[in-house]
Amino acid sequence: MQFVRSLFLWVVPQKNVACPSVGEFYCSMRLGGCWEAVGPAGDMFKSLSRDIQELLADWEAPEDGIVGWSIYMIGPTQRSARPTLLIYGQSTVSRKSVRNLIEASKILQHYPRVGLDDCCHAPDRSHVLPLE
Repeated sequence: MQFVRSLFLWVVPQKNVACPSVGEFYCSMRLGGCWEAVGPAGDMFKSLSRDIQELLADWEAPEDGIVGWSIYMIGPTQRSARPTLLIYGQSTVSRKSVRNLIEASKILQHYPRVGLDDCCHAPDRSHVLPLE
């Protein structure tokens, strides 16, 4: 997949069609705004999430090692936002451990232009929805 600098668009090369990937605004972060990842970015996360689950299956979390991850569109503007895998949890040590494991595994090489970052809580924590 590749990105184009068009408002709300992320091009899927196989289909050569522009699809919306920037959804609801969640919050401002140090890297800019944070939006829900929808469309092809959200679909791509399903595959990426499975890869991360497999990678972390044998990870020994510290006692305070509760971490989560999700994909968000992050950037200075909606136009320049890109998919970013965000690791979140209260423990800096645990977040950095997971982040280092993901970087060392080279998983993200299969997902070009997907960023990686971490923070203490999920940007959409005020938008939690019940499981269906």
